[in-house]
Amino acid sequence: MATLATVAVNGARTRARDAKRISDMKQISTALEMYYADYTAYPNIITPGQPLVSADGSKTYMAKVPNNPTPRAEGACADLEYQYSAGNDNYSLIGCLSKAVGDVPAGSRKMEKGGQARDLGPTNGLVGWWMLDGVTGTKDLSGGGNNGALTMGTSTIVTSTGRFGEASGAYEFNGVNNYIDLFINSTGNFNNYITVSFWVKPGPYLSHYTGWLTYGTIASKQLAIWRQDATHLYHAIDLAGTGGQINFITLQNVLENNWHHYVMVVTGSKAESYLDESYKSSLNFSGTIPTFNSLRLGAWGAAAFDNSVFSDLRIYNRALSSTEVSALYNATKP
Repeated sequence: MATLATVAVNGARTRARDAKRISDMKQISTALEMYYADYTAYPNIITPGQPLVSADGSKTYMAKVPNNPTPRAEGACADLEYQYSAGNDNYSLIGCLSKAVGDVPAGSRKMEKGGQARDLGPTNGLVGWWMLDGVTGTKDLSGGGNNGALTMGTSTIVTSTGRFGEASGAYEFNGVNNYIDLFINSTGNFNNYITVSFWVKPGPYLSHYTGWLTYGTIASKQLAIWRQDATHLYHAIDLAGTGGQINFITLQNVLENNWHHYVMVVTGSKAESYLDESYKSSLNFSGTIPTFNSLRLGAWGAAAFDNSVFSDLRIYNRALSSTEVSALYNATKP
């Protein structure tokens, strides 16, 4: 009986924390809109635990920006404070619900201009999360501090219309000389459990071997997702210590100029691929995933540049289940 009572109390506390998170984000969003009404801009920074005041300090919009209640790392959530960024006449406020609250699903949730809310799926296990938009850019939202480094060649990576039709909602690559290096402080020790997820709108086919997300060279294929030809994607994992490689092809054509959700899941001794939540292929293997501390988006080594549009790239240090892959797709699809 005592155990059942403890479970009931803990469940009630979890529900109370999640209800507070919904309330907190609505209150912060309201204060941000009040600030915008006065300045036609959103504040550059807000700090949980501190007041939100006007630029000249003459007006207070919140006496204290609320903190995300603890414990934070529970259910679908990582141990993160509320995260805020602003830019391009918009803002991003991200929190997370450990469990569903009414019709609001468990997982990460983002508030934007006008108080619009978007679901973002599970965050537990994230070691890198880059929204790749005009608000948060290459800032790592996983809490790991793995901010991306832009390499722009002779031109800039431009923001493009996102999958929801929003301005500056994605990064568009030129297929000539630009890419992004994304760093992972964990040194890539995933113990053979890793999930890679991103949204992509493929551009017109350029050439064989254009890199989407890669580590190593074209010759080594240590960890790579690339466009093999006009209609197919390939994956490869070089198994450290064995020299072996796994190559497997998605079974659905890559449709240009349409948004797709791509996921690669490695579960100990099996690599699986999903496209738009649908399971596509898998292959068993032996060996270990190579150690790495960075990935390149939009190119392969110093060549094989791609011209696609990317958004919401995530690296998890665990294997998402097929149910979680489906939940992530449905939470983030346009």
